[in-house]
Amino acid sequence: MKKKLSAFINLLKEKDLLVETKNFKEVEILDITYNSKNVKANTLFFAKGEHFKPDYLEDAINRGAKAYVSEHEYPVDKEVTSIIVSDIRLAMSVLANFFFDYPSKDLTTIAVCGTKGKTTTAYFLKSVLDTELKKEGEKPCGLISSIIYFAGEKAQESSNTTPEAIELQRLLKQGVDRGLKYFVIEVSSQALKYERVEGVAFDYLAYLNISEDHISPMEHKDFQDYFASGAKSFSLSKKAILNLDDKYYEANLKEAKKAKNLESIQTISLENTQADRFVEDIDLDRYHTSFTTTYLGKKERFKLAIQGAFNIYNALACILIAEDLHISLESLQAGLAKVKVPGRMQSFESEDGLLTIVVDYAHNKLSFEALWPDIASLYADYEKIAIFGAPGNKARNRREELGQIAAKYADKIILTMEDPDTESLESINKRIIAQIEKTNTPYLEIADRREALFTAVKSVQDKKTVIVITGKSHETSQKIQGKYYPIPTDIEIAEEAMDLYNQNKL
Repeated sequence: MKKKLSAFINLLKEKDLLVETKNFKEVEILDITYNSKNVKANTLFFAKGEHFKPDYLEDAINRGAKAYVSEHEYPVDKEVTSIIVSDIRLAMSVLANFFFDYPSKDLTTIAVCGTKGKTTTAYFLKSVLDTELKKEGEKPCGLISSIIYFAGEKAQESSNTTPEAIELQRLLKQGVDRGLKYFVIEVSSQALKYERVEGVAFDYLAYLNISEDHISPMEHKDFQDYFASGAKSFSLSKKAILNLDDKYYEANLKEAKKAKNLESIQTISLENTQADRFVEDIDLDRYHTSFTTTYLGKKERFKLAIQGAFNIYNALACILIAEDLHISLESLQAGLAKVKVPGRMQSFESEDGLLTIVVDYAHNKLSFEALWPDIASLYADYEKIAIFGAPGNKARNRREELGQIAAKYADKIILTMEDPDTESLESINKRIIAQIEKTNTPYLEIADRREALFTAVKSVQDKKTVIVITGKSHETSQKIQGKYYPIPTDIEIAEEAMDLYNQNKL
């Protein structure tokens, strides 16, 4: 990519974001970044973030940055252009979109939003689209999710659910350059709040649900801030799908109707026949979820290779979008039937039939309320052991909520570590324990997740047992005191524990 520096400045003026420019010198900008380590010759550098240090800017200049964008002026070499803006995050999104030639206009883009179910829905959509695209000899669908980013070549592990604007636009541009036609994007409330997706033209929006979560000094100051952030997605989209069963459906519908560019709103439900798609004849077992709904004017049967009635919402959103895209019934059924999302209701069963380990990403009230009733139903005659924790510096209400729900359904609980960050594990667990003790449910505290799971497995004695470990799933690190430390994933330790159990070594 190559753009004149003056073109960036003119766009900032046009968007009323420019405050002033100093030491201007025309130059061809060859790349943009906010990470000084990624700077090369003729880079436009963005000085952003609460923890930004002037040393980062100095490093960027030494590596070849010719200009910087910031809300604050820094003393720099006169050969470097200073571009001061009123809103650095919005400016970064606007300029990233411009630098990469507005890539979303050349793609069919699908946004997936909500407190719960984003990743599963994104994987459903990609699988269905990939199945159809393969038949047509086309390139696969791009994906931006909390697990991986895929832009047409090798998938990479994700850093955020939705990356910062520069990475996001770079991925979309890579997809365009590699011949991709579709991109599915998980859009987090943080991405919406901090303008990461500003300017992306979403053809479809699956807005799954919203609950009182992500409320903390590090995320959203209150529920209204969380709700308002999510509602921004409507103004970025052409067609939206809403969950008629969601507690905040009416409030979201009201916000959606305000979006001038939104052309249509459709609804999904598990039982309300007023919805555009509702289901009949739900059949759940430990391996599949089956249901009937309407597709292309006829009642059709669908099967998911994933447990849990709550996943039907995710499938219904996929079905409505697939219908609008004229995806064949065969591709839709086949695509849904083969999806297994890493760490989402992923089960491991022992050879003797006594033990099942379930790994799930559930980490908030809404996901626990969806997960645990299904566990109770699917494993009714099993002893149930819950292994979970709560993060530090985030949504402190989760601690009481998770403790209440787990204690209602589990026979035993092991509290473990889940990104305590700057808080002590003891203080986090204390609030969870206060709820557990109200029910007299036995519990242990074991910080190491591997040790916690191994301890639970060792307790299995001639009685069918299901161990449910939640919270980290596919994640490969623990955040402690602001730093990330590598850990095995819950999936890996579940596989290890089951292998040792089958060999009678655990």
